[in-house]
Amino acid sequence: MFERPKLTYQMVQELESDLQAKREELKRIRKSRGECRPILKSEEADNAELLSIEAIEKSLEDTIDRLQRTLDTCQIIELDSSDKSIVSIGAIVTVEVSAIEKDEEPFEMKLTLSDDNRTLGTDGILRFTINSPIGKCIIGKGIGYIGEYIVDSVMYGKTKYACKVLSVEY
Repeated sequence: MFERPKLTYQMVQELESDLQAKREELKRIRKSRGECRPILKSEEADNAELLSIEAIEKSLEDTIDRLQRTLDTCQIIELDSSDKSIVSIGAIVTVEVSAIEKDEEPFEMKLTLSDDNRTLGTDGILRFTINSPIGKCIIGKGIGYIGEYIVDSVMYGKTKYACKVLSVEY
């Protein structure tokens, strides 16, 4: 089942800007490839440079396709960030997470929700997209909320987690 990505207006604008920048970069790469090809063929040189340019071009095309698909299929959401006790994009959220049906101790995790991939920020706080399982679980919820989400991992298979929102900071 396809689930539409949920994006705020700001996230859509950022993606549109990224998409435009990637398209401009692709134009430059294609121009560079066109200039490089006759030189390499005439000199019968190693085609490594041309292959590198073509690989970069393919990567950009894939990124452009992914961004365009996201923009074409997204659901635009509005989050009320005036209530500072509700989880929204940019909030620093402390959650207690425990694996259901596994004999593990619950653990606390500090995270923030964003529109980019899950990464560790420079401040040591994990970042999750609002379309990640934990993001979908807690977005728009308040302190004390307890929800469940499933993570499907190649290494561990499907694991169901319980998540409790302990604090929300802006």
